[in-house]
Amino acid sequence: VLYHITEDPDQKHTVDLPKQEKRMANALIAMLEESDCPDEIYERLGLKKGKEVTDEDISRMHQRETVLKYPNILSTYAWDEEAVNMYRCVMRLVSEDERKIYSDDIEKYFQESKKTRVSVCFMEQWIMCRIPKKQRDSLLYFALLNSRVN
Repeated sequence: VLYHITEDPDQKHTVDLPKQEKRMANALIAMLEESDCPDEIYERLGLKKGKEVTDEDISRMHQRETVLKYPNILSTYAWDEEAVNMYRCVMRLVSEDERKIYSDDIEKYFQESKKTRVSVCFMEQWIMCRIPKKQRDSLLYFALLNSRVN
């Protein structure tokens, strides 16, 4: 996803420039390879280690972003804007396999809680209770940072 930061410093509107996005994604892969980056980082970014990004890959990444931005769970329940930001952050930081598991678990946990609205407090509680300790601190930290809205 690209933004025009001089014209849109708050990054509210994406710029549709797939050729530049592909060029930048391939440059990122090269930098990750130079840094001997762990495989998990490639997975989280939707990239393949040692494989050049194609036009089809860019299209797939855009579809993934749309699913992350507008998952069914967000339209099913009432969400505070800050909690939506936390949810999206968590879904971007976990592996593809974990996304479905965590999304389903948030819904189950919400239903069990008998709450009427998903709030920052709810998301924080869910992370503390349901995320494995190995991931918990970093996910909570970044989710709370993302919960801030202007």
